[in-house]
Amino acid sequence: MTIMVVAFVGLIAVACSKDDDKNYDGVKKELIGKWRRVYKHKITYTKDGSSWKEESNTTKEYKDGESHGFIFKSDGTALSIYVQPNGEYVTETDDVFKFKVDGKGHLLMLEPDDIDEWEDWGAIVIDGSTFELTYEEIDGNYKEWEQLRYQKL
Repeated sequence: MTIMVVAFVGLIAVACSKDDDKNYDGVKKELIGKWRRVYKHKITYTKDGSSWKEESNTTKEYKDGESHGFIFKSDGTALSIYVQPNGEYVTETDDVFKFKVDGKGHLLMLEPDDIDEWEDWGAIVIDGSTFELTYEEIDGNYKEWEQLRYQKL
């Protein structure tokens, strides 16, 4: 009986690992390409007793203007780019990031000078030629929520 339980638990762990890999591969394939930020929504809060009080709420659309973007490559690397109004772009730095998507659907980035400090950039949702990143960060009595939307170039 003990052997069957150990085998079953091992099988579940392997199945979950394969699901995470499959999820990552599918999202990674959809993410490959050049992307331009088209929308940003940011809300900041401060702690007011036991509840959060909204401090600021801003939205910005980058319809035909200049904005930030990324180039995600199939080898798991990414470049930060600056997109001009005419759609042309230049790389912001020579830094090459590494990226991956974890089993929870979060985009993780590793800066070139970090050895193993993957930063969670937020939950990623890809829908055709659009992807959204949403994250929330809490630091003591301060909370920030942000949603970024990117369009494929």
